[in-house]
Amino acid sequence: MEEKPEDSIVLKSREPTRIWIIILLAIGAGMVILFGLRSLHSYRRIHEAGVRPFALHPDRRSPHVATDVEELRPWMTVPQVAKMYAVPEDYLFQVLNISPAENRHKSLQIINREIKPGVKGYVIEKLKQAILQFQREHSLPEHAPAITP
Repeated sequence: MEEKPEDSIVLKSREPTRIWIIILLAIGAGMVILFGLRSLHSYRRIHEAGVRPFALHPDRRSPHVATDVEELRPWMTVPQVAKMYAVPEDYLFQVLNISPAENRHKSLQIINREIKPGVKGYVIEKLKQAILQFQREHSLPEHAPAITP
C-alpha cells in the first residue's frame, strides 16, 4: 500500500496539536497536584490548632480540648477560642465586655484594635487569664482528653 502525499500532510499537521494537548494536560495535572497539596497543608494546620471547620453542628464540641493558652493567635475569633478550650462563648464575650453579635466574626487582633488601640496583645492576655480561671473553676469533661503540644 502506497502512502499518499495527502496522508502525510494530515499526519504532520496533527503532531503539533497532539504536543499542545500533552503540554496542557501536564500543566493541568501539575496545578491539581500543587493546589491539592496546599489545601492538605492548610487543613492539617487548622486541624492541629483544634478548630474543627467541618463539624456537623455549630454547638458540637471537639473531642479534644486544648489546655495550653499559649496557642492563642491574633487571627482567631472568639467562637474559635471558645470551641478550642471548651469555654462558653458568652463567658469570653462578657470578660472582654463586648457584644457577641457585633464581634463574633472579628479576629482577636481587630477586637484588640477596637478595645485598646495602643496596647498590643491586650485581648489575648485577657482571654488567657479568663480561660485559665474557667479551667480552674470547671473540670474538663471526662470524654475530652487534653491536648498538649
